[in-house]
Amino acid sequence: MASLASTLFVLVLAFPAAYALSIRPVRKWTNVLFFFLSTKMLPVVAGLLPIYLFAKNAGMLDNIWLLVILYTSMNLPIAVWMMQSFLAEVPVAVIEAAQIDGARLPTILARVVAPISLPVLPRQPSSASSSAGTSCCSPGS
Repeated sequence: MASLASTLFVLVLAFPAAYALSIRPVRKWTNVLFFFLSTKMLPVVAGLLPIYLFAKNAGMLDNIWLLVILYTSMNLPIAVWMMQSFLAEVPVAVIEAAQIDGARLPTILARVVAPISLPVLPRQPSSASSSAGTSCCSPGS
């Protein structure tokens, strides 16, 4: 349950973030991507005490939604990084043609960029769910 919900949240949040970093001009986008990847370099043990204290103060101990939040936050950076490198290859001419036709950003994302990026979307759930399933924060570990 937690793995499935976090995978859906990762897909919903990573796609617009990766689009923003790949298509729209962002100053120092390499620094942003490095920050995303550097969060994956933090040892899990170093974050356990702050996570425990947060969960205890928020009353979320022994709650499935805490796992959803943790799995999503662990998998979101790598999903944004993977999708950004793929979405950077989407032809700008196709997006400009949609803009000339009067399409707004949500329409461009849903009807132009999403169909082009379908090959990368199946990779994200397998990456997110495998990472979530092998985490030390899951019950029974």
